[in-house]
Amino acid sequence: DEQLSWEEFSQANYRMIAAMKQQEWPDERINMVRDFWVTFETHPWRHDPSEYHKRALLLYQGRVRRDWHKTLRTSAAFRLLPLREERLNKLHQELLDNAYAAKIDAVPTVRALTRSCQTPKLTFSIFTFNLFSFLLSSIF
Repeated sequence: DEQLSWEEFSQANYRMIAAMKQQEWPDERINMVRDFWVTFETHPWRHDPSEYHKRALLLYQGRVRRDWHKTLRTSAAFRLLPLREERLNKLHQELLDNAYAAKIDAVPTVRALTRSCQTPKLTFSIFTFNLFSFLLSSIF
């Protein structure tokens, strides 16, 4: 579920509900799953311009639904609703952190040559380039 597009997610919801009815799941569970998915379709983040908000919703529903399904018929079973906003916000922050880290990793490194052949080449990120340039200009 986590990797689906929103269009695929919407189609999968209807198919899942139909399959649950066909397999004669209890109405209470079918309604809970339906309400769970409607909550995501109508959540403010669903129509937010931020792709990270939308992706966080898909991640949340996929992980929570999977956990719920694993715990059915056990003492650890739980209700799908209400949404746990704290968990949703953590997933959103995780996505932002991962995107930020990927951007940093994508920044090319700069190799600085020194005047002395005995000094090894330094590799540093673009963020320290300005500081290094300043130090070099003050030395030479």
